[in-house]
Amino acid sequence: MSSILKRRLPFVLIYVAIVAGMGFLFTRIPTSFLPDEDQGVLYAQVQTPAGATAERTQKVLVQMREYLLKEEGGVVDSLFTVNGFNFAGRGQNSGLAFILLKPWEERSGDNTSVFDLAARAQRKFASFRDSMSFAFAPPAVQELGNATGFDLYLQDQAGLGHQALINARDKFLALASKDPMLQRVRPNGLNDQPQYQLVIDDEKARALGIPLADINSTVTIAWGSSYVNDFIDRGRVKRVYVQGRPDSRMNPDDVDKWFVRNDKGAWCRSPRLPRASGAMGRQSCSATTACQPSKCWASGRRPQFGRGHEGDRGDHEADAAGRGLRLDRPVL
Repeated sequence: MSSILKRRLPFVLIYVAIVAGMGFLFTRIPTSFLPDEDQGVLYAQVQTPAGATAERTQKVLVQMREYLLKEEGGVVDSLFTVNGFNFAGRGQNSGLAFILLKPWEERSGDNTSVFDLAARAQRKFASFRDSMSFAFAPPAVQELGNATGFDLYLQDQAGLGHQALINARDKFLALASKDPMLQRVRPNGLNDQPQYQLVIDDEKARALGIPLADINSTVTIAWGSSYVNDFIDRGRVKRVYVQGRPDSRMNPDDVDKWFVRNDKGAWCRSPRLPRASGAMGRQSCSATTACQPSKCWASGRRPQFGRGHEGDRGDHEADAAGRGLRLDRPVL
């Protein structure tokens, strides 16, 4: 310490040089997204058309498995698929694949990085006519999201309704896909699903002496399931559910097969109470867009696909905000 105090000027100059070097390096480091890294893991998301069955989604997952394990066997070590779930939501038309790559020293062939594999897989998945599939690598810091890039949320500030919000999302996707600073722009959510709507006539139910709770429980058991209790089977606790037989809940007309008992003990046919109709319904009230920056994303720059179309804002009155590896201000 005494030697430092005696030579204050040289140490002060060293400190100033260190601070100046840090300031210079700070201006040279990109200020946008974290650099991508090959972590030996790849994700593949599958989305079949709205209303598609789990069997239809499974066929796409099988195609994906065959391609990755056979044609990309020199890079891919193993594959695990999930039917009924992906990062966009849950449903029979959703699927996800977790792809584990081989260690670097065991990979064979050219262009064996996870990003090269994702590019080749994306070209292959584009030929799948029955689904919308994407391959993407996890972010450098996995606690910050499921993929690199960012999510952008649209908000219906004018209260125009769900369909107007979806139209604004589609218009936004068309504009964003033309921006050279972005790639793999896609909607990050489930589309509207076909639904069967039952409207119960509560006045008629009270006239017949049928509690609404009994009608709701009957419909739940008939078309879904209801938890009863638990039981022990070979040392394991399992749950008991009651559910209608498949041949009594496959078609809309099967509602004629179900009855509800009134307060006098008489059976009343359930279709006399509800009015049924088919409809398309939403599973989510938000419109989300997932974007990834392209290689030409310069430091400190922002995509201009929203600012170049200010006149479109009055059509749908939707605003946007981003979230992901960098929280940015709205781009619309």
